[in-house]
Amino acid sequence: MNEHTRRLWVVLETFLFVVASVLMCAAATSTHEWPDPIHIGDDAVFHPPCMTSPPDLLGAVWTGEFDLTTIPTAATLVLLTCEVSSGYADRNTVTVNGTLIGSLREDETGWYEDQFTIPASVFVVGKNTLSITSASKAGGYRDDSVLKEIELLLESGTGTEASRSFSTSCYAAGIGITVKLHVVPLPGTLNYLVADKPPTGWIASNFGAGGAFDAIHGEVKFGPYSDSNARDLVYDLTPPAMASGDVTFTGRLFVDATVASIVEQAILPFCSPQYHPADTDFNFELSGSEVARYGVALLTPSPWPVPPNPILTTYFVTAGFLWRSGEAYKYDPSAGDPPKCWVPAN
Repeated sequence: MNEHTRRLWVVLETFLFVVASVLMCAAATSTHEWPDPIHIGDDAVFHPPCMTSPPDLLGAVWTGEFDLTTIPTAATLVLLTCEVSSGYADRNTVTVNGTLIGSLREDETGWYEDQFTIPASVFVVGKNTLSITSASKAGGYRDDSVLKEIELLLESGTGTEASRSFSTSCYAAGIGITVKLHVVPLPGTLNYLVADKPPTGWIASNFGAGGAFDAIHGEVKFGPYSDSNARDLVYDLTPPAMASGDVTFTGRLFVDATVASIVEQAILPFCSPQYHPADTDFNFELSGSEVARYGVALLTPSPWPVPPNPILTTYFVTAGFLWRSGEAYKYDPSAGDPPKCWVPAN
């Protein structure tokens, strides 16, 4: 096979592949979930099932939805597309969250790449929508487009390190905990603010570093701080007496002109089933050694892995009573709030 014949076969194979793709793809609007949340620094490549614009369809749309936990400073979008045939009718546009990013090239057949820069102002924390519309007009030439690959490269966000931690590994109804937000800005940061949103109905108090509770938005707010100093922003929380189930925290970090999310330890699990805090092997029995260790932590005082922290004397007294009453106990919420809810099993 000579070179001229080989090239003809390559062109023919490409054309047949594209035509087959066009015939197999649905012509209607379609929405697809992007694979899992996309994080800053990701080079996310997605191969859509297909997107075509048949000659009699005015505006086939491919829509991809993706979640962002942090606002990037910018992003690069690369689309690999094939134009089956050229014609003046084609007007392929690209939008992100309703904002026009650009248009695909026109009047060029075969595979080609289009690259766009997406500004940070277009993105939101949470669900974002990328739409590619092949808006062929009535009349004109047949002008079918096949979208083969979408690549989204997110550039660095605020650069500021922010994390959340809790004083306990789980929470119990009516028992206070402490929340710590650890923020480390980049050198050169001019100012920053932090807003953390605890579960609805929880009582916030004892705010450090000039913090306050915004009752209108349900957020604990710190700042602004007009420097780049690292800080531990601390506040206390008390869940309702009837609280149960795992709870979610959401937080935002405002650094100069950018916004990011505080994502570390966003979920605080419920201490369930409701064992007494001194019951370290979780078997609804309080041995003498367990009660003794609990007493040491109370009197020292020392941190205890299960709330309340510090240990309350009433909890220690209840532990001793349960041990004297046969060691086995049960959780009875009708008996009252903790520690009254723990009663002898017999």
